[in-house]
Amino acid sequence: MTITLLGFVAGAAFGLVFLPPVYVAGAQGVVRLVSDDTSKPAEPTDPTAMATERELVSADDVAHLVQRRTGWPGSPADLRSPLGVSVVGGTETMTIAYRADDPERARVGAQAFAESYLADRSSRAAAARDSSRQNLQAALRTATDRVGRLRASLATTAAGAQAATELLFQEAAPYQAGLADLAAVDTAAAGAVVQPASLPPAPSGPGPLTAAGLGGLLGLVAGASTATIRSQVGRRVRGESDLEAQLGAPLLASVPRTRRTHPDDAALVTVTLPDGPAAEAYRRLRARILTMADRSGLKIVMVASPTAEGGTAAIAANLAVSVAATGRRVALLAADLRGSRLHGYFGLGNERGLSDVLAGEAAPSDVAQALPGLETLMVMPAGPAVAKPAELVEAGPMRVVLEERGEVSDFVVVEAPPALSAAECLTLAPMVDGIVVVADARHATRDDLAEAGAQLRQVGGHVIGAVLTNVSP
Repeated sequence: MTITLLGFVAGAAFGLVFLPPVYVAGAQGVVRLVSDDTSKPAEPTDPTAMATERELVSADDVAHLVQRRTGWPGSPADLRSPLGVSVVGGTETMTIAYRADDPERARVGAQAFAESYLADRSSRAAAARDSSRQNLQAALRTATDRVGRLRASLATTAAGAQAATELLFQEAAPYQAGLADLAAVDTAAAGAVVQPASLPPAPSGPGPLTAAGLGGLLGLVAGASTATIRSQVGRRVRGESDLEAQLGAPLLASVPRTRRTHPDDAALVTVTLPDGPAAEAYRRLRARILTMADRSGLKIVMVASPTAEGGTAAIAANLAVSVAATGRRVALLAADLRGSRLHGYFGLGNERGLSDVLAGEAAPSDVAQALPGLETLMVMPAGPAVAKPAELVEAGPMRVVLEERGEVSDFVVVEAPPALSAAECLTLAPMVDGIVVVADARHATRDDLAEAGAQLRQVGGHVIGAVLTNVSP
């Protein structure tokens, strides 16, 4: 009884003192895909890309632009803490909301974030266009110089000079066409604010007396059921939306639990059960990742998990097989030098592998193994376990190995060690184009996911999404 009464009084006091009126203003913006192919009509931005764009609204660069526009003090984290961004259904429209204890600040915050995000998006599109232009101009100069030298050697005859001129036109035409396409790219069309933020007419939260009543009621309930709530609230991830919220990245696929005759059995469900629900989940994962690859040049993908229970090897192996089934050349690397089981999924030995390459005792082509029936897939086992894997990954030519595998393959999948217990996972993060975080539905915790995502981003890693495994059918 005493705890219940104290809960009521504390809740009422909290509601009265600490729940002031809150104003929320919102602006709506439309995101447009900027493409250098002006011969095709603009395509709609797909849901996966919109999830990425939603995250970019709160990026540091956007927050800095907001700060310059408004003159508000504080860090980027302070500025974006009242920010809320949501995608309207499956459309290209985002609602950018801002909370404040003053209606004018709420309006200015929502409008400033909407305009700054679109300005940052246009700036990034312009930078990409300018980089493409510089590459084309350099190639055009090289072709022009080469034909110029040929013209000089053939200038003794009119026919020779004419031939050199025609050759120049032929070699320069593709580059000039590309430059013309880039000149037509309108980076200002990256999006627009279609509904500016307006002054909120009333607070969205409760008034003082209502807040006190609600706080008292909540305090009463909390005081009466503290023990029950504690027993029910766990640290495990509670479904797909909870995973996305903790990791700060979209869910790419949910892989259902599959039956195994023995816990140590390693089976490729994409091969043994190609028509099953797990194989279908990997096909969905493949489709979403390849869409990102086509749109943004994603080529080297690392599969990581916060802890060793994530099942990283199974995800990496089945993803590689699924992509190889499309005819693409795929390289699969076991970069968990602490005890990878990746080779077991393909029945391969682990006497030689990546650890030998990083130690300078073998070349990548010496340890990469082809598979009967999967001609487009090359697997590089981890090799013998080493005493100090973090030092070997940092000091060894890991980036060179990834680049070499990327040159001989269309797509590269890297199995990484656990992010929270193996420092080399963070060393690998900035070397790859994207990171897929794996979470086991039975073991993954909210704290581990949030911490793994934060650490990977802190070192420059690009977390593109998550896979939830061992999901109950």
